[in-house]
Amino acid sequence: LHFNGNADYLVVKDFDYETDATFTVSLWFTKEKCTGNVYEYLYSDHKSATPGTMWTLPYLDIYMGCHDDKSKSGSPSIVRYWMRDSSGQEAMMDWPLADAGKFDSITKTWVHVMMTVSPNSIKNYEDGKIIPDMQYGYYGARQANIASSGPSALKPPFKAPIGSKKIFDFGDIHVGGRADHSGARRFLGHIAMLQIYDTQLNAYQANCIFKAGELLLPKAAPPNQNVCPSNPLLDSTFLSNM
Repeated sequence: LHFNGNADYLVVKDFDYETDATFTVSLWFTKEKCTGNVYEYLYSDHKSATPGTMWTLPYLDIYMGCHDDKSKSGSPSIVRYWMRDSSGQEAMMDWPLADAGKFDSITKTWVHVMMTVSPNSIKNYEDGKIIPDMQYGYYGARQANIASSGPSALKPPFKAPIGSKKIFDFGDIHVGGRADHSGARRFLGHIAMLQIYDTQLNAYQANCIFKAGELLLPKAAPPNQNVCPSNPLLDSTFLSNM
């Protein structure tokens, strides 16, 4: 699907994939140019989208910090994951998608990102390859971020509040924009093949999904003989109008 950076987004109604903190979110995207705003949201799943509670209840956001070749900041373009569990613990990490001044290297190029989550760890993949802990950056106060020592070993783990079994409890999924429909947080580009699994996929499976996805996108790769994970809870190819 093409998202034009204005009032263009897709909503997937709430369903349970996250409550036990064991899941995987996988998607592909391409960029055309930066919108000029600070962040562009690919995926946003909040329990609440109202100003008073949006950041105090559970959420998961996947977004870009987009800096093109004309940017004066000298900063790289990044992909950032930021999430909050039902007990109020937060985990945030980002990594450089393209070096400062190298935005053209990802323009109109399909990028595959995958986040795999368990109560004890978060592992992220770009184009089928795991992101090493040493490559992450951390925004804000590190002492409030349970991923700041490296997301592969959360300290402490995600947990449910006392009296509840729900480690996470999100709402409707918003694709191509933030859950509150902020015009300053729209994504400009294409998003394809959003898939959600109710398990933490491993490195082999991440690479397999990447290889299989290349076959369906406009620029196909040679056939891959591996057997990929099947039956995701959500599988939206978004390929119809590319």
